[in-house]
Amino acid sequence: MLSGRASVLSKVAKGDVAVFEISPDTLRRLIDQEPKLGNIILAALIARSQILRDLNLSPLQVIGSRFSADTFRIHDFFAKNRVFSSWIDIENDPNMEELLKRLKISEGDTPVVAFGNEWTLRNPTNRELAEKLGILRTLKEEVYDLAIVGAGPSGLAAAVYGASEGLSTVVLERKAHGGQAGTSSNIENYPGFPMGLSGSALAGQMVCRLRNSARRSLHRARSAN
Repeated sequence: MLSGRASVLSKVAKGDVAVFEISPDTLRRLIDQEPKLGNIILAALIARSQILRDLNLSPLQVIGSRFSADTFRIHDFFAKNRVFSSWIDIENDPNMEELLKRLKISEGDTPVVAFGNEWTLRNPTNRELAEKLGILRTLKEEVYDLAIVGAGPSGLAAAVYGASEGLSTVVLERKAHGGQAGTSSNIENYPGFPMGLSGSALAGQMVCRLRNSARRSLHRARSAN
């Protein structure tokens, strides 16, 4: 809804149900115009993200050998970009033969990334994965006030403050936001978090704040015009 990434979960309703659909634009406008409610929504989305990670409900699967460098590359790419997935080791899984037959692939095709029965990619590059999952974003051809190279904690912090001051801000990152700190299990010396938090949680909160600051600045600019 906020990042534009592809959804990793789907729902099936049985019986009589009522559905109230909120478009991404409507949700962003609500966050812009109602800051207190927006903060609650962002906190809920962060908590939901952590719950999904803990429960591992994603249909996204990485199928490959624990001895394969590409398997670990894909798994590492997903972890750094906070993409929920499960890893099936072809050496240990007892149902591997049945799974390969269902996906119509052989052991030699692995590592494979499969999204349920919808699509399968054979040893995809990081760029192919980023494009398929909506991680790779195309920049608009426009002049930015502030360009920041590197989305580590310092880069994200600079972007948050730049966007909150109304600057048109772009952050360029080769792999994943959070940088090296994004993979840390616990950060205990970052200002504002005396109890510590994981690098993934820190990066996720900063990205949410960045998007929120940028949208509020855009809303203020439109209101002024």
